[in-house]
Amino acid sequence: MYFFEDPGFQSRVFDRLGKSLENNKLAHAYLFYGSEGTGKDAAALELAKAINCVNSLKRPCNECASCQKARHINHPDIHLVFPILKSWIPKDIDKEVKTRIALKAQNPFIQINTDPRTVIPIERIRELKNEAKYASYEGGKKIYIISDADKMAREGANALLKLLEEPPDSLILILTTSSLNAMLATIRSRCHLIYFPRLTYKEAESIVARYLPIDDEIKRLIRFSERNLKKIFASFEDTIDPQNRLVYDYMKAIASADILSLHEITEQVTKPRDKNYLMELLNLLILWFKDVIFLNSLGLQAQIVNINYSSELQKFARAYASSDFMQIIIEIEKAISNLNRNVYAPLVLTVLAIKIKQHLIRSE
Repeated sequence: MYFFEDPGFQSRVFDRLGKSLENNKLAHAYLFYGSEGTGKDAAALELAKAINCVNSLKRPCNECASCQKARHINHPDIHLVFPILKSWIPKDIDKEVKTRIALKAQNPFIQINTDPRTVIPIERIRELKNEAKYASYEGGKKIYIISDADKMAREGANALLKLLEEPPDSLILILTTSSLNAMLATIRSRCHLIYFPRLTYKEAESIVARYLPIDDEIKRLIRFSERNLKKIFASFEDTIDPQNRLVYDYMKAIASADILSLHEITEQVTKPRDKNYLMELLNLLILWFKDVIFLNSLGLQAQIVNINYSSELQKFARAYASSDFMQIIIEIEKAISNLNRNVYAPLVLTVLAIKIKQHLIRSE
């Protein structure tokens, strides 16, 4: 019996899961954790597919009826739970969920939740608990994948905890998170933890090649996104990414010493209290300054990541050519470290703005 034949990414993770399947020693609950964009959701869907595959030679076979339904995320025993906006109108929730699941079925590596205000409501966890009481429809395992599980409301996390303590034999829960520390310790202790390291460049390029033609621009994007698949695919969804716009506005406010705008931006990005979202913004800010460094080194021949802001970057690079941009990147990395230590986010961004302003030297 072969398990997970050439998944193309996270081979050590799949080797471990394959041995559990081979020895019939699957855990009742898994917690996949690691950096964003490392394929945790995709691996969870692949594991769910393998668990319910009916092929006797290899699993998943990707050919049987169960595998086909799992691939399209319409298997009656495989369910995907993810954060939603509280503001969604109840009658529209079902439509929104189906639309986003359809997108995830087309590409399991994309991020279907990008708004920092989203949560996994307690009502969905209650539904899950109620559904878990019943036997599976097709005789296999009933599997629930909870994506971005750190976004469960505390009441929902406590409700899930009760299910983890006494899970039905037919149920398997797979939680994914890019923020392990945000998960309740009691939930972590009741799950089988599996770490997802950052993808290698070869892995990231191989996956991207399944959905996009690989050219120099894509290769550049893979490098500068640090092989984060969610960022890579998100950059092709919209012409102007809202996060890139925030980074641009933040930089513009710092450069012009616009205290009011800086305060408004800081309040906007910290109010949801989403540390992962802030981390993304600061990593994008690092990419901004890396682009500036390349422009100052290579001029118009530089291959930049923020191509939608190429003219703004060129003006900025010329205006502040004498600045120590590497030191600014170090200051941003310090800010990221402070956020990881749970330093008050508005203070972190305010201090960072001051540090960046100190290192910006306008050319004569």
